[in-house]
Amino acid sequence: PAHDSTDMLVRDMVRYLHDNYNRPLRVRDVAAQIHLSERHTNRLFRQVMGESIKAYLTRFRLEIAAQLLISHRTVGHHLSNVYLKLGVTSRAELARIDMSGDFHLRG
Repeated sequence: PAHDSTDMLVRDMVRYLHDNYNRPLRVRDVAAQIHLSERHTNRLFRQVMGESIKAYLTRFRLEIAAQLLISHRTVGHHLSNVYLKLGVTSRAELARIDMSGDFHLRG
């Protein structure tokens, strides 16, 4: 059925986001992976996941950052190492996330 194929497409999108969260991503990158338009990709993702691709990726990256900060706290890693692992290239860019919610994901 159509519902099953939609769920499979969204699972593929989530897998792609998880595999590539540490590099700059655009909605068009996700759409290209499943061979759909950006608009249709966004709509399907929101329909199944209840949030936009951008919101999901931002939340996922923040969860990863929290895990890295907790796990690296005792081994002396710096915050700069954490944000570089997330695909953020500067402290200014990291600060901009708090203000805009934008985490390299642009339409």
